[in-house]
Amino acid sequence: MRHTLPLLAGLWLCVAPFLLMAAQQPTFIELEPPKIWQRVRSEKLRLGQIQRWGSIPAVDREYGVKEVRLETYEHNGAQLQVAVEKASDPAAADGLLMFYETAEMRPVPGMSLAVRGPDGALMSRGRRFLRVLSLPRAKLAGGEVRSLLMQLGGPEPGAGTLQMLPPSLPSEGFIQGSEKYLLGPEATQRALPWLRLKLIDFNLGAEIQSAAYVRDGVRLDFLIISYPTPQLAQAAFESLEKGLGLNRTPTLRGKRSGAFVFLVRSHPANPVLAEALMHQMQVKKTVTWDQRLPRGQPVDLQVVNLILGNVMLVLILAGMAVLAGILMVILRRLLSRWFPQSDWAQQGDDSFIQLKLR
Repeated sequence: MRHTLPLLAGLWLCVAPFLLMAAQQPTFIELEPPKIWQRVRSEKLRLGQIQRWGSIPAVDREYGVKEVRLETYEHNGAQLQVAVEKASDPAAADGLLMFYETAEMRPVPGMSLAVRGPDGALMSRGRRFLRVLSLPRAKLAGGEVRSLLMQLGGPEPGAGTLQMLPPSLPSEGFIQGSEKYLLGPEATQRALPWLRLKLIDFNLGAEIQSAAYVRDGVRLDFLIISYPTPQLAQAAFESLEKGLGLNRTPTLRGKRSGAFVFLVRSHPANPVLAEALMHQMQVKKTVTWDQRLPRGQPVDLQVVNLILGNVMLVLILAGMAVLAGILMVILRRLLSRWFPQSDWAQQGDDSFIQLKLR
């Protein structure tokens, strides 16, 4: 026994390094290399020509689309076409994606702002709205779709772009493909045919974000109508109360908070679920001096930061004035030492200038 323990210890010291190397050996999973699609043709189209693949020119015009290009790609004999529309801003491009998304489409795994349907795909990147017109299953499947969309659309949108997009809506009971971001009457009439358009004045800058839900067997149509100012939102809310009988019928419930008007239509009527859905959305007031909103900060802290910023500006300006005075004194003394006969050096002497005006 006395000789066995040292023997086992020596054997363990010899075997342990190999066991550690085996445990740290990385495991590689070979992935299918992405196909490199070559663009072979690109042509500029008129806005009216986009009807061939199901787009509606009047709707796309409301999102600021003025330029459309049809690009053709090839790889190993396979060919596909991509329609690229340039919207007014990233939020408008995302609005086009929402408008044309259907219930059959599903998000592309590992990608944001991209959905795939049975025969095509939609994606927004910055101001661009891309529509892949055909994705044959026999030629493109699984990770190939993601590789293709990454090649066509470029990198994922950054944090600055995501902040410009409409806010996220509640996910419980959400119906896939029902979320819409509407900027004009043409899109609203097609997405929300039950809503009376004359009660929503898009000329005043109104924007609508809508979605449909199913909770406890009740369908809920949820609308968020935003206006530039709370005063315009209040006027619109009063028009909805008179025109739709808002809050006077069990099927339509609504409220106003700041510059936002919330509206829920339930069928069958269920005011309790409608109120619960509206209360999931909260409006927080912020104070900011630029376009980037400080998220996650209370209003009091933002006001304090604003005051401190003004104090710092005043201190900087006062410091610059004091520094300029000190530099002037130093400069005058140097000039009096180097150029004693100059006017700068003799400004301190008791002398006066006599003007002979006769």
